[in-house]
Amino acid sequence: MAGDRFDVVVVGSCFVDMISYVPHFPKFYETVKGSKFQLDFGGKAANQCVMAQKLGANTVMVTKTGNDQFGKDTIQNFKKFGVNTDFISVTDKAETGITSIGKAFHLILKFMLYDLEIIYGKLTFASNVDRTQIGFD
Repeated sequence: MAGDRFDVVVVGSCFVDMISYVPHFPKFYETVKGSKFQLDFGGKAANQCVMAQKLGANTVMVTKTGNDQFGKDTIQNFKKFGVNTDFISVTDKAETGITSIGKAFHLILKFMLYDLEIIYGKLTFASNVDRTQIGFD
């Protein structure tokens, strides 16, 4: 509480990430069936606070969440990692922030391969890899 000493004090936002794994990003008015859905905790400040705590710092998070299930889950997540939550306030006037994220595997692979080409020059693909199937050409 007030007499506690903290190594790291983080002031910022907390979000719940709603992650959909899709074969490709939808075009305008297109519906794409996902292969997986996942909820994670996020927000730059929240992530920094948890990572500092995991590295051994005594941390405290200063933020505001909504008085909803996502807010309650966010606070519980901080507690699970040992983050001090005494300075997290809860409001009925707003909801906890959410982030909608779409992840398409072939695009992640495409960016990774592109980075490798920049670093190492033109890559040689194994004969059983079709560059167009992974969305590279």
